Amino acid sequence: MRKSIEFIYLNRLENILFKILLITSFIIYHVNSLKVLVQNEDELIESLNTISTDSLIIDIGNTEIELSEDLIINNNKKSITINGLSRELSILNFKNITNGFFFEKTVKEVNFFNLTINGYLKFKHNQVIFENADINGSLDLLSEGEEVPNNESFKMNNVNFNAISNDDLYQNNDLYCIRLNGNVIISNSKFTGNSFCKRNIIFYTGQNINSLTITHSYFDGDYSTAIIKIEYSKKAAISFSTFTRGASIYKEGGGAIRVRESYISINDCSFNDNYSFENGGSIDIYDTYKTNIYNINVYNSTSKGAGGFLYIYSSSYYESKVNMYNIRQRGVGNNGKVYSTIGGLVTSVEGYSSLYMENFYGEDLVSNTGIGLFTLDQSASIELKNVEIHRVSSSRLGGLLLHTYNELKGSRFKMTNATLTDFYQYHERLSSTFIWITKYVNVSLNNCYLYGFTGRNSVLIYHSSPSYIEINNFVLDGYYNTIPNYLIYGQSYSETEKVSLTLNNVNLTTIYNSKAILKYDTGDINIFSSSFKDIYNCDEDDICDSSIVILENSVTMNIENSNFENIYTKRGFRTNLYAKVTIENSNIVNNEFNKGFIEIDSDDYLYGIFTIKKSNFKYNRGYNGVILNIIKLDLNSEIVYYDCVFDGNIAKKYGGVVYSNSLYSDANIFFNNCIFNENKAYLGNISYSLEKKHEPYFTNVDDLRKVKGSFVTNPTKIKLLNSVSTYSIISGEKLQDNIDCKLYDDYDNVCEIKSDLSTLKIDEFIFYDVEINDTYNAVIYDHSLSYCRDNVCSFPPIKIIGNPGNYKLKLKLNSYGPFYEFENNSIEINLKIEECDVANGYIFQNVHSEINLKSCYKPKCDLSCNQGTCVNINVCDCTATKLYGLQCNEHYKLRRSKLLTVFFLLLSFILTISIIVILFLTLTYKDNMIFKLANIRLLVIIIVGLIFNSSYIISLTFEKSSKFHCIVLYLYKNMGFSLVFGSIIAKAYSLYTIFIGRKLRAVRRKRIYSIVLVISIFHLFIITFWIINDEVDLVLAYTNDLKQYKKCLYPISRRISILFNMMILCIGCILSYLTRHVKNNYKEKITVPIYTYVVLMILMGITDLDYDFPIIVQDLLNVLGTFINTSVILYYIYIVKLYSIYIKKKMRKRRSAVEKIKHMKRPPVFVMDY
Repeated sequence: MRKSIEFIYLNRLENILFKILLITSFIIYHVNSLKVLVQNEDELIESLNTISTDSLIIDIGNTEIELSEDLIINNNKKSITINGLSRELSILNFKNITNGFFFEKTVKEVNFFNLTINGYLKFKHNQVIFENADINGSLDLLSEGEEVPNNESFKMNNVNFNAISNDDLYQNNDLYCIRLNGNVIISNSKFTGNSFCKRNIIFYTGQNINSLTITHSYFDGDYSTAIIKIEYSKKAAISFSTFTRGASIYKEGGGAIRVRESYISINDCSFNDNYSFENGGSIDIYDTYKTNIYNINVYNSTSKGAGGFLYIYSSSYYESKVNMYNIRQRGVGNNGKVYSTIGGLVTSVEGYSSLYMENFYGEDLVSNTGIGLFTLDQSASIELKNVEIHRVSSSRLGGLLLHTYNELKGSRFKMTNATLTDFYQYHERLSSTFIWITKYVNVSLNNCYLYGFTGRNSVLIYHSSPSYIEINNFVLDGYYNTIPNYLIYGQSYSETEKVSLTLNNVNLTTIYNSKAILKYDTGDINIFSSSFKDIYNCDEDDICDSSIVILENSVTMNIENSNFENIYTKRGFRTNLYAKVTIENSNIVNNEFNKGFIEIDSDDYLYGIFTIKKSNFKYNRGYNGVILNIIKLDLNSEIVYYDCVFDGNIAKKYGGVVYSNSLYSDANIFFNNCIFNENKAYLGNISYSLEKKHEPYFTNVDDLRKVKGSFVTNPTKIKLLNSVSTYSIISGEKLQDNIDCKLYDDYDNVCEIKSDLSTLKIDEFIFYDVEINDTYNAVIYDHSLSYCRDNVCSFPPIKIIGNPGNYKLKLKLNSYGPFYEFENNSIEINLKIEECDVANGYIFQNVHSEINLKSCYKPKCDLSCNQGTCVNINVCDCTATKLYGLQCNEHYKLRRSKLLTVFFLLLSFILTISIIVILFLTLTYKDNMIFKLANIRLLVIIIVGLIFNSSYIISLTFEKSSKFHCIVLYLYKNMGFSLVFGSIIAKAYSLYTIFIGRKLRAVRRKRIYSIVLVISIFHLFIITFWIINDEVDLVLAYTNDLKQYKKCLYPISRRISILFNMMILCIGCILSYLTRHVKNNYKEKITVPIYTYVVLMILMGITDLDYDFPIIVQDLLNVLGTFINTSVILYYIYIVKLYSIYIKKKMRKRRSAVEKIKHMKRPPVFVMDY
């Protein structure tokens, strides 16, 4: 910071001296010089070439002078000053932009004040001053092949430079808009480039003897060109300036500044929207001697190569050192012009360079194609102090903060006092959200705070051998990985090259979806006074297989005074062969280890040598062996605990502290002077072992065993719970279901067996089988395989078939569930098969054809035989019942009499033929007075109704098969009634109206037909309503002798229909009675049909209302009633009329014959002719 202040004061002093020099020169020029006013090209040329004074002042006033050719000035003058009133009024304009001023070295000084020049300016070893001027064109001070004296100077103050877009202008200018040498001072000026300044706006070479000073100036590259290139400067100082839109697109780096082999300082400058297709988005430093950069603001600086803002490279000869203070950088990767393909979004340090940066602030540093805010290459080194960075992201393989490559020995990275938040690494392959080192880099991190780190498949830190990382006073709060991975990963490719890690006062908290906190292959790890808290490792599937620490091969780990709290993982340590771990004075509290804090399984290459001293294990949870889980142990592993406290640890299954399934645990596992309090497990609150003699060694084991349940072993035997010596059955009988046994361990503890089937897995069941010793005389007929539950293994209620005698029945375990196989895994009971007592109703016969052994049993039917008798095993005798079937519960179907069916069909056939004949005769004699008086239309309607009656008889002939059949029956019957009896009532009503009423009057036809229509519509409405509401059903019914048939079931509203018909019948009776005295020649013979219809319809209605009336009688009555009604109507209404017609015709024939006879018997009359 002190150096920055000194540099600022130095620049201010230079500005003051520059102004004093300008004033002094102005006074001298005016005292000893000739002043000339020119207003055109000729006057200007004449003044420059002919006036012989040493000092010439040319005043162009407020004139724009057009110049048509080059002006070459080669006379001997001490100074030439061209002065204007202002840059707006005084203009020197070369018509061809390639033309301009050429000042030879014979002119010592050249000054331009208060004017605008459009054209080319060429100087050869002149002292040049531009003050308050606009330059549109190009400017060149270099003389090829000539050495520049150290007293040559070039000064610009308050100058606006704009490159002119003419390619011819720059053909001999090496594609620079301005070429400078000597001692150059630029202040308060503005420079704008374009695409024709392809390399840089300004090129400066100091030839190692001259200096460059730039202050309070503004540079705009227009996204077309880089801005400044500096070479061989004895001293270059740039301050209080802005560099914007610089673009290095011509095979060189540094969008704003490119420095080669110079001393340079840059302070109080801004770099905005610069980019480079090579290295160094804003600044490219190559083999500089010393570089100081202070108080810099950077926005959106990007390079396609290395170094988004700054690129540093030096060879081993230079070993460049760059010091940076107070740097602020925002927005990398947002210009849309170029995207980084290497990295170093802030700085890339390569070769043998070293960077010291203090007070850096960065935010919104994004790159989808580049990686690392800082990158190291070869033997370079970086030291950062007081760093604050927010919102960093990348999708490139590597580390977000630091990424190294091509490393050589001696490379270093150190960061002190850092706050980093919201880092996002989106790359799909293994990458890093923080630091990525491949080899030869020593890293030191001190006083760092990290928050909100997120990765897709990332680690926090990756380093490979050989490398060393030391982390002091470090906090990581919040880390999440989409794909589970390690947090810190040290990878070694040989046993001789190690990766080393030291953590001192490191706090890691709120970590999600991690495979492990540490994963190392070969190396040394030291952890001191650190804390690991609220860590949720992936544990949803076996593929993740998470741990706190994974150590492979020859890794030595030392942990002291550290805490592990609220960690959810499968295990604490996964260590391979030759790994050694020492834990001392540490606390392992309130964690969940599904497979134990330490898991040893030689079959799964889980080994380890652990020494744990004076540590506390409290309130941890797991399944088997919360603290130590031994699946398989060999002599390559050893675990020793000294003076440790185990308090409140809980195992869901076995071993609250230690679980061992090894025969070597007594020789390789030691608990020395340890304290055990309130540890719990389903079996073995402290220890669960394979056998008592192979338990881990406890120095205070006698005291610990006094608490029941503290020590449990794998089952070693099976015991019967019953004291019965022999069990008796008869052949074919099932074994009683209370023969139970239990599993016991070496301490005679009952081995608890879980019984919640909803939580048990198939491999947790204890299966067993039952077998009999004499399989020739006896067999187990049922499935003999079963499983233990509720802590009991019971002989299943199996059926045993055999000859009478004594046998042995053995229960033998086939699988052991959560336990391990043991030797005494079976138990036997005595079984006696008794003789069969045939005298008391037992049956002794072979019921299983595949077994040549008889069973003894009583008849038994699993299902009731109802009214039948059980006579054997599930065999019923139904002979005493009216039913049939296996359980005597099936009904015989009611069969219609074929004779009755033929009779019904015959009646319907006779009726149908008769109706057709009568219909034909009726239509034949429709004009006969007898039919006319009877209303021929009503007679036709009655015939239609009779057709319905005949159809009804035919429908009754067939068995009811569907709801539709029931609807048709109702429709035929009631439509026949409506048309027939309705027409008869209409006739009776006509007679009553004509002859019985108070006044003799004619009856309208509409009224007569409406009677028939109303009755028909009523029944059609009823049946339509039933169909819509699905109220007609076909149900099963039974006769008195339990035979089954189908019957139509109509709704209760059918009674309305029957009552309606009865009402119509009563009306018919009344009308028939009231018209009984009408003379016969005025009425039809309808009385008998009415009374017949009434009687028979009442009988049929009664049978329809009585649901239990025999179906055969019901159908017979309906058929006969319908047949009689139809026959009576045919006779009295049609046959009688036809007979009358026949008689009358016969009588007419007789009268005609008599008349003929009479006529023939008259005597002849003779006329006498006189």
